[in-house]
Amino acid sequence: MQYELRAPDTPDEWSTYHQIRRSELFDRRGRGDQYNDHHPDESAPGNFPLLLFRDAVPVGTIRIDTGQPLVLFRMVTVRHDAQGTGAGREMLRRAEAFARAHGGERVALYSATDAVGFYERCGYDRTPDLKPISDTVPMAKSIVGPMSK
Repeated sequence: MQYELRAPDTPDEWSTYHQIRRSELFDRRGRGDQYNDHHPDESAPGNFPLLLFRDAVPVGTIRIDTGQPLVLFRMVTVRHDAQGTGAGREMLRRAEAFARAHGGERVALYSATDAVGFYERCGYDRTPDLKPISDTVPMAKSIVGPMSK
């Protein structure tokens, strides 16, 4: 399988980016009415909305908010029908490389409680450095030196 992590480039790709996020992170959790396609954080300087493509088909999303040395991974998700295929691990691997290339030394994210085990298997630990948002679990990982996996 061939993967690519990049910014949405066309109106259709932007629509898919928002549809994946809305469906997986909001609709499935009963909060569909809270999603905002035009949230100002999507276009803030230093924030990078990205789509993960597998064999040219969009399967996941992440927004990487740079802010050296801590980089935040926001709205990380893989389409329900692509979960368990390795797409999430591949997206994190590529996102961590992106974060390193932008001066990041550590990445953090807010995990849904049902995804904590996945992130732990990917080398993330629960962190007291960030306060939980809603019903999330703050997690972090060093991406430099011997601690990075």
